[in-house]
Amino acid sequence: MNVKTIKTNDMNKKGILTIVMIAMLAMPMEARADGFSWDAGTKTLTVTGTDIAKDLAWPIAIGGTSVQKTDVDHLVIGSGVTSIGDGAFKKCTNLKTATLSNDVRSMGSSAFYGCTSLTTINFPQNEDFTRIQNSAFYDCTSLTTITLPNNVDIIGDYAFCGCSGLTSVDLGGVKEIGKQAFYGCSSLPTISLPTTLYLEKIGNNAFASCSSLQTVRTYYFNENNFGNRVFSSSMKGVIIPSIITNITKAEIFATFP
Repeated sequence: MNVKTIKTNDMNKKGILTIVMIAMLAMPMEARADGFSWDAGTKTLTVTGTDIAKDLAWPIAIGGTSVQKTDVDHLVIGSGVTSIGDGAFKKCTNLKTATLSNDVRSMGSSAFYGCTSLTTINFPQNEDFTRIQNSAFYDCTSLTTITLPNNVDIIGDYAFCGCSGLTSVDLGGVKEIGKQAFYGCSSLPTISLPTTLYLEKIGNNAFASCSSLQTVRTYYFNENNFGNRVFSSSMKGVIIPSIITNITKAEIFATFP
């Protein structure tokens, strides 16, 4: 009897062990290492508690898994991350969504350069996050909507250059727009520059080659820092405050489509 009992128990244990192993293999695996975690099931990279270095080295070794740039569909920048380095996620061409926690205070230039599948970016809302750096979203051709929080004052040079899928832009409380910041945003039909704040600077060719842009409404801006050829010549009109008198059509419009 004792022998049979032992065998039966052994068989039960083996059966249970086999079931557990099958179940574990069927579950999406999540690996963790040094502030980075990787969910292979959802292809989500999460970063917490550590700042992200300039030109982040890829592939990233996470718990025995080697994560390539092209593996990442979703990015979550969680608590404890205060800065994202220059070029950190440059050309993550399959990245679709990026969520930045309110702990993020700065994002480097070219941080998401060439992320051609990126459709959604959620920006942090804190008083220290004040600038979209140069070329930060250059050639992110799948972005359709940009909503900047009111804490962002400056949009750098080429920040959204070549974002040909953009159809809606909310500039929030922006005070400066760099040169070619929205150059080549060919699907953007209209834009209103900030209504409640003084626009201190708008750079050369900021909205040039935006072939769908028909109307721009401006409010208060520094006419001495209004760049040359800011808009495309294909536009129907720019509504400018009547108090502005010394800006010519040649200065406003580009000479190329």
